[in-house]
Amino acid sequence: MVKVEINGNLHLLKQKSRLPFETKRYREYRRKWENYPLQKIVDRFPLHLDVEATSSCNLKCPFCITTHANFKNGLMNDEIFQAIIDEGIEKGLYSIKLNWRGEPLIHPKLSEMIAYAKAKGIVDVFLNTNAAFLTEEKSRQLIDAGIDRIIISFEGYEKDLYESQRVGAVFEKVVENIRNFMVIRRELNKTSPWVRIQTVLLDELKTKQEDYADFWEKYVDEVAYVDLKNEVPRIVVGESDWACPQLWQRLTISWDGRIVPCVNDTFCNMCLGKIPETSIEGVWKSERLEEMRDLHTKGLAHTIKGCLDCPLRSAQVLR
Repeated sequence: MVKVEINGNLHLLKQKSRLPFETKRYREYRRKWENYPLQKIVDRFPLHLDVEATSSCNLKCPFCITTHANFKNGLMNDEIFQAIIDEGIEKGLYSIKLNWRGEPLIHPKLSEMIAYAKAKGIVDVFLNTNAAFLTEEKSRQLIDAGIDRIIISFEGYEKDLYESQRVGAVFEKVVENIRNFMVIRRELNKTSPWVRIQTVLLDELKTKQEDYADFWEKYVDEVAYVDLKNEVPRIVVGESDWACPQLWQRLTISWDGRIVPCVNDTFCNMCLGKIPETSIEGVWKSERLEEMRDLHTKGLAHTIKGCLDCPLRSAQVLR
């Protein structure tokens, strides 16, 4: 029997209350998110899509593979984005995250993308950001567009450690951006977007998790850490009894429309199709993806080249 661990690398430290948008449909989505990988259920369409607004990033974080990678950067255009949302809402898509390898706030039409997805009925629209570009203007645009959640990546709570990891960012400025965002949300009498701040669990923070939570809990709704680094060189792990839950939950789509099975396929080596030429539903039910699910179910994930050195898999297997 293979093991499937849901959200195994995310660890909550502080949480103020439940999400303000926990509707019946959102709870339905989260039940499927938890249960489908365990029961090996493949729905008609992915529950969630990671949609890459842009592959460009303004920082050079040493633990991130994007810093060391060499791939073409760009911005997702309206045609591809609207095709994703239009097909998704027709076929049961619940959630999108508007980033993958890059910093989403770089995209000049990000707020329009959010508004389009919410108007079409996507339940959970969110993104990860380093918050360096989270200006007052951008903050108001995001809130007005109706984004549901924002996850802010911020290593530690001290200037030296933070700036050594978020190379190119200024500690004081980014902290100010985050504080101001929460002030603006309060002034607008909004409870959304829900804001989580999280850190990669660096060696320097392994004994300071509570200090990290104590520093940030007065500003945001949730504080967490992740024990996963998408770094170079990747760790190769052989045969194991672990199966990846993503194969029953989600797909990832690059800024230029390439569809891949996993957020850890940084170079799109396992590309399964391209929008608009390929339907997302067709990829989701494809023989190639079914074969990957079958190999994971049998404990043979290591025979798939893209899974052999996957950082999510190595983090879970070697824990």
